[in-house]
Amino acid sequence: MNKSIAIAILCGSAALVAADQRTAFAQAGSTGGTLGKTDKSVSGGEEQQQRTSRNANAKQRNSAIALSMSGKWSWTAKCDDASEWAGAFDLAQASDGAVSGTATGNDGSGSISGQLVGRKRTGTRSYSLGNINSITFTLTAGGSSLEGSEISKGHGVCKYKAKRS
Repeated sequence: MNKSIAIAILCGSAALVAADQRTAFAQAGSTGGTLGKTDKSVSGGEEQQQRTSRNANAKQRNSAIALSMSGKWSWTAKCDDASEWAGAFDLAQASDGAVSGTATGNDGSGSISGQLVGRKRTGTRSYSLGNINSITFTLTAGGSSLEGSEISKGHGVCKYKAKRS
């Protein structure tokens, strides 16, 4: 029985050595390193990423063109202190999204300026008496109305609703 065990162990060891040698031979040809780009998938991942980025940029440009704040707007505002205001904006928008114009109303007149990115416009409203307030609008209803708010020192937050006139 001791001879059978010894033969079995010897055969098993020989099989392991042979397997190790096959593995070593299989790996011997793998010394050439990596060929090509490692960040590119078989399906052309890099090209797909560039195409997706170009499509996203085109959509952003088209939405900026389609959504414009240029024109005359009638607005109403209700503030934290329960005051209510009404007036008009006359706005012009440049190709880079810069928005400027006049703001008139029963709360005073002055100018409005800022930047439109996508559907959101941020900027300031300046009054003839020297007050400058932060004002934010979002274009809604396909660009035919505005909703937003102005932070006023005297009235708190004023919620705006505006329609093209």
